[in-house]
Amino acid sequence: MERKAHRLPSNAIASLRKDGKVLFFSFQKSILRDNDVNKFRFSTIVSKKFSASAVTRNLIKRRIYHALQEIQAPERLCGVDMVCITNPTIHSATYQEIKDSLDKVITKYNAKK
Repeated sequence: MERKAHRLPSNAIASLRKDGKVLFFSFQKSILRDNDVNKFRFSTIVSKKFSASAVTRNLIKRRIYHALQEIQAPERLCGVDMVCITNPTIHSATYQEIKDSLDKVITKYNAKK
């Protein structure tokens, strides 16, 4: 689980979905937007439609959080809010594929700034 300083408040997710920049990649849809807090804040959504088992959903969330730490997202996206909405195909993805996909999202967002 990510540190509290990096958690995106649930009330901010709706506004982020409305006016954030959407980037589609193989396993997820990522929505990003600059924030006023000057910190990287993140949330991930894994639907119950995708997996009824909480164990499976939490495993996917932990993989995403760990991949973000490894690619140093808080340092690379300082001042950005991000929501990662997963697709059912993420269930069959390896950790390295998830990590590469998130790295591409961050690189693409920084290039378009």
